[in-house]
Amino acid sequence: MLRKESIVLSQQMITFYLAMISILGERFKERLGLSYNDFTLLSALSECESGVGMRPLYEYVMLSRNTILPALTRLEDAGYVVKETQPDDSRYALCHLRATAEPLVRAEVHEANLFLSHTFLRQLPTEEYELLTRGIKCSNDLMRGKSVAQFAETGRKAQMLTDYMIGFRCFIRHCEKRIKAASPLGLSEYRILKTLCECDELSPSNLAAMLYMQRSNVTLYKNKLKQRGLIREKRVAEDRRQIVLQPSPQAVNVLGPIDEALGDLVRLWHSPFENDLIDVLNVWYMRFYSNLRRYMDGK
Repeated sequence: MLRKESIVLSQQMITFYLAMISILGERFKERLGLSYNDFTLLSALSECESGVGMRPLYEYVMLSRNTILPALTRLEDAGYVVKETQPDDSRYALCHLRATAEPLVRAEVHEANLFLSHTFLRQLPTEEYELLTRGIKCSNDLMRGKSVAQFAETGRKAQMLTDYMIGFRCFIRHCEKRIKAASPLGLSEYRILKTLCECDELSPSNLAAMLYMQRSNVTLYKNKLKQRGLIREKRVAEDRRQIVLQPSPQAVNVLGPIDEALGDLVRLWHSPFENDLIDVLNVWYMRFYSNLRRYMDGK
């Protein structure tokens, strides 16, 4: 029986997932002029030889119709994607990579795979890396409620990158939903308040660095939390121009229901993972976060 109680929600885990979305998004924008969601679609389409219908594509990448349709139009206009209406049913279209764009997309998928695995998921033996990848894929299937036949075990290397990109975004989206249902806070406000409760007090700059967050955003959400009476500012005795942030006594009461809701999500998310992996996941998330910090320090 899986010991899901051994999986704990950590700020390192959430920060790592959010940072991967941001860093990969910046990479695709710089190299190809594409967004994170745009390249998720291209990576998914690169797994299918003969194209895929719109519904399976929605289901697989877990993006809404209102998000996918404009993205596919942009990708079609940019020469990456072809949408072909079927002669026997004009309402049905198959999407696939344009032949001239396929080598570029596959090369970028390969490079992004190497970037992800060598920079952030290093220190994992090959066997454990494969277990982690399989666990992410199974978690995605669990959250979408099924395995999408057109994308089931294609054997393509693109699938690893696609699974991770879908998984990062899917987990964060479900975090946002559960926080909204349990409290008046948003994800960023929760992360700031939770980190302050864990550390007792932090300067805004240290808080921004720990959470991989822009200093301006820390200031924005700090002010919202202050208005709610959940944090307070304290002047530093050695330099009155400097402040540190502290949680108020009310913070614990607000965080309780959120922590419970997110704890349930974390256990659900990791439920497909194998026994041998459960025991080391918490250690791995700490390592991944450390790799992230080294990457950011080297930029």
